[in-house]
Amino acid sequence: MKISNKQARVLGAGAVTLALFSILYVFIGNKDEEVRVTKVQDEVYLEKADTIPVRVSGVLTAADTMVVYAETSGNVNHIAREGDTVGVGTLIAQLDAPVTQAQLSLSNAQSALTSSQQQLALETANMQRIAQDSAYESATSIATLRSVGNESQVRITRTQLLAGIEQSLLTSVRALDYIDTNRRLFTSDGMDEYKLAVEALYGSNPNFLRSGMLSASTGDDSELLERLHTLQGNDEADVAAVLLLATDTNVVLNRIHNALMTGEEDALDERETQVGGDVYESYMAMRSAIVNAKTNLSSYKLALQAAQDAAQQDSVVQVTNTKVTDASAALARSAAELQASIDEQAQSVARSNSEVLRAQLSLAYTQAPFAGVVSKVYVEDGEYVTPGTPLLELRGTGVYEVAVTVPAEFASYVAKGQPFTIDGATIGYVDRFAPVLQNGALEVFLVVGGDSYRSGEVLAGTLELASTNGDVYSIGREYVHFSSTGPYVRFTDNESTSVAVVYDRGDTLYVKPVQVRETALLSAVGGTL
Repeated sequence: MKISNKQARVLGAGAVTLALFSILYVFIGNKDEEVRVTKVQDEVYLEKADTIPVRVSGVLTAADTMVVYAETSGNVNHIAREGDTVGVGTLIAQLDAPVTQAQLSLSNAQSALTSSQQQLALETANMQRIAQDSAYESATSIATLRSVGNESQVRITRTQLLAGIEQSLLTSVRALDYIDTNRRLFTSDGMDEYKLAVEALYGSNPNFLRSGMLSASTGDDSELLERLHTLQGNDEADVAAVLLLATDTNVVLNRIHNALMTGEEDALDERETQVGGDVYESYMAMRSAIVNAKTNLSSYKLALQAAQDAAQQDSVVQVTNTKVTDASAALARSAAELQASIDEQAQSVARSNSEVLRAQLSLAYTQAPFAGVVSKVYVEDGEYVTPGTPLLELRGTGVYEVAVTVPAEFASYVAKGQPFTIDGATIGYVDRFAPVLQNGALEVFLVVGGDSYRSGEVLAGTLELASTNGDVYSIGREYVHFSSTGPYVRFTDNESTSVAVVYDRGDTLYVKPVQVRETALLSAVGGTL
């Protein structure tokens, strides 16, 4: 058919429009694709795996007849009858174990007794600790009070001695004035003693001695009085300094007393002096004053020395008592802590012993390990049996056994009772496994139940092995990187850690990382998915 020019123009315009729509569709599609590619999915982390799903397969075989044996001693209290049909977990035999029960009762009683005894010992130890702590605090308080009392006594006697020294020095000044005024009554020896007394009192030979005392002296320039005033102005004056001043003062008194004694014969000579006269009375008064000053000074000095010695001795005693009570308190605290530890250990031992007996007692209860029919009974009710005695024979119905092999690296993860699943449904359990590895693998026997299975059928499923150590993690294959040094994972902060692949389940790998971090992972296929 011939097409006109107008029709050709219309068709050309339609083709162009169609082409534009096609280009626009492709552009939009590519834009959507671009958005889809750059879309960021949820962050992925290392996830701890509670189980490792290992693929296994094997051939079904009919379960063998099982003979049930007694696992402990006791009287048969219950036994299934021949022909009984039982399900998994049905009680098929029960023994009365009076010995184990009695041992358990005895263990519980002993545990209670031990607990009471240990508790009493602990309370006693704590009371002793409290008593020793109180004794230490009391000893410390007593030592403090005694120290205060001793210091007070020393302070009182020190004050008395200083007062006695002051009185003695003032008496010495008056006595020297008396001797100087009554030189005629004394011999040259007496005057020599007089000069020595002056030097001892004033610390040197005063200028007035060259021509005699011109007037009565107050002693204000006396070295001993200056020392006295210094000590009196110090409430904490050193006891040794006070005692030394008392000794020096006593020297002065002795010199004056000696001077008085040398002139005594002349002073009391009836030709010179009448008894009861002024000279006689003044002399006897001065000698009496010096003797009294010496006596009082000696008494005060002895009192201070005694107080000081008693304070020092008592301080040693109190320090010793405090140290002894402190050591006793520390020993009591250690004893209480040790008793608490003994109490805890004793209770732990008692609990463990009871748990062992309860475990033994549980052996008296036997449950059917699988569904079946009791084909034969070997004992009767009331019969006494021992461990290893055959009780009954159980023939399985709808129960099969599958022998599978597990790689040697998973041998430590296999345990009795672990589930065997197909498409997520549990159809069997681990019944037992070989004691040794053969050809680098562990042979595991599974018990499978179900009327839909037949002997000779091949079953392929998953054995859920427990990750007992908690060190296995599951991760998508796309998050495992590989290098010449082995597999590793990389985190979003550009840190990485090596991993050991425990099991390869296709899209999912089970690994043991060297380091576990709570940081998202980077995909090995490019970028962050």
